[in-house]
Amino acid sequence: MKMRPRSSLYLIISTMLVIIVAIYLLRSTILFQANSIRGAIWKQKVALSNEEKQSLEEQLNATKFEIVKLREENAALRMQLEAPLPPELGLLPARVIGNSRYLFIDQGKASGVKAGSAVVSQEILVGTVMEVGEHSSKIKVLTDPESKIPVRTHNGALGLLQGGDNKLMLTRILQSETLEIGDDVGTSGAQVLPGGILIGIINQLIEEEVEVYQQAVISPSIDYQLLTHVFVVM
Repeated sequence: MKMRPRSSLYLIISTMLVIIVAIYLLRSTILFQANSIRGAIWKQKVALSNEEKQSLEEQLNATKFEIVKLREENAALRMQLEAPLPPELGLLPARVIGNSRYLFIDQGKASGVKAGSAVVSQEILVGTVMEVGEHSSKIKVLTDPESKIPVRTHNGALGLLQGGDNKLMLTRILQSETLEIGDDVGTSGAQVLPGGILIGIINQLIEEEVEVYQQAVISPSIDYQLLTHVFVVM
């Protein structure tokens, strides 16, 4: 009779040990599975973070590029506002998107640009609008062989400015007119171009008394190859 309680005690202890071992094994299995899942989730988070990081870097680079563009445009606008041009001139800012024989800008018919309009940088004439697309335009610079602009010197002499071989030639100046090296040359106001827009200065006189007209070489006041922003006179 005294052995039964001891057997029961052994049974209870054995059962508890089995339960404890089972719980331990089950807990270990659950922990292993949880760690596996956690690892998979972490890897996924890391992958997503890398993708997000790449996306953010791309957005940051695009934002930096836009900031640089805005700074350049603001600088161009400030210089243009300081330029001594007639206040009644309407000016449309444009960005240079191509530069070879011709300039190409990012403004066109949609912005009201018309063929023949003057294109300036600060107070200096760059050229004239040659062709107009919906959102872009082709600009003929003054040094182009096909460019001919009516001009006036600082002393009031009227002539014709012709392009060619990447230089500017002042022609059609009567021999009775006075030309001097260093004289400013600007638009005369004839045709569709506003008057008084600077072009360059006389740096060489070509004197031939037998000719009806005088000629001179003009040094442009701007380097067309360095232009990034211009303004269309509207």
